Amino acid sequence: ELQFSYNENIDPVANMRTRQISPGLTWKMNPRTVIDVVYATTKSEFPAVTTESTNFLTSLRIRI
Repeated sequence: ELQFSYNENIDPVANMRTRQISPGLTWKMNPRTVIDVVYATTKSEFPAVTTESTNFLTSLRIRI
């Protein structure tokens, strides 16, 4: 299963914009085992500074 998330917030008063893009994948290996993988990037733009962050998240779920 593929996922995609896009979120953008604009604050005209503070002249700020934040954008987050997060594609992901869920793999059901069998009915009791699932792996989730997400690659998220966030960019925040202020008048004097721009920040960027990147996260790689994984999880393994095993039901007993």
